[in-house]
Amino acid sequence: MKKLLLLLFLIPNLAQSEEFILVCDGMFNSYTEFGDSYETKKTIVVKVGDERIEVGERSYSTKIYSNELMGELKSVYFKDNDLIDVFSVSKERATKDHCAEYDYYLKINRISGEMSESWRQTDPCMDKKYFLKTGFEG
Repeated sequence: MKKLLLLLFLIPNLAQSEEFILVCDGMFNSYTEFGDSYETKKTIVVKVGDERIEVGERSYSTKIYSNELMGELKSVYFKDNDLIDVFSVSKERATKDHCAEYDYYLKINRISGEMSESWRQTDPCMDKKYFLKTGFEG
């Protein structure tokens, strides 16, 4: 009887929790302000959870973080029945010659199955305005 009651209490939690893995095939491209660019086929594995998402080796969740040694990070993770969105902005602690900023955006359309990902790095403190941008469509 105790086991049955315990199971009845767990069923709503199990039904609301949703975790799954997506394997996305697509085209990856990268370019810099120097004109260097390339494009290649790539497969990305995405593990989607209720509170966070893992894209390859990186993981994202909704959080705000600031620290004098490391810099700051603002990240938003949103998931519903139709769409999964991640947006993240981070800034490294500025030094005289270096103040890197990173933007990351991921959008997964759960209806069409399409995924787009972009990542951009800039450093406005360098003499030459450095940037690197990558993207994935699959």
